[in-house]
Amino acid sequence: ALVDVHNPHSSPNNLERSLWLLDGALSRTCQELMILSTFYTQQIKSLSLPAHSKFVLWLTLQGDMFFRGGRAASERLSAARIGERMLSSGNDKVTPSNAMWPLVCNEVGLSYEQEERVRQYQRTMVLQDANTWLDRHTARASDLTMQSFHDSICSMASVVGRRDGKVKQ
Repeated sequence: ALVDVHNPHSSPNNLERSLWLLDGALSRTCQELMILSTFYTQQIKSLSLPAHSKFVLWLTLQGDMFFRGGRAASERLSAARIGERMLSSGNDKVTPSNAMWPLVCNEVGLSYEQEERVRQYQRTMVLQDANTWLDRHTARASDLTMQSFHDSICSMASVVGRRDGKVKQ
């Protein structure tokens, strides 16, 4: 008699029931374990470099055009004010190269003087120091390494799942 291994009640045999359990929720390739693996990867990434730190690292790599935010180089208008005008006109979805800085300044509430201090710090401390370059690239490399490790684990699980599927047939 043929036994349906996907139905635990098709045979009273304990071995077949155990095989059914291993093929289902306890399988090393089950969907729940893949979701758990993704969760753990995201958790490790957030612990190694939180999102706000990634944003600050990205911010330090931007050039003058990003920080001008739609104003002339000689203009002393606060980017936060420009951001406030943008929001009031309904222009709150922009790309980083298209006036994102004013929206950031408005959201954080930076004054013109604070903006200038951020820019001065970025010009003098970050862009001219070789160690900060190394730190930024080390952070990026660690992020890519963790993602690559996660991708390889998922790929291996997929290959094992396909192999197990062929064996069962």
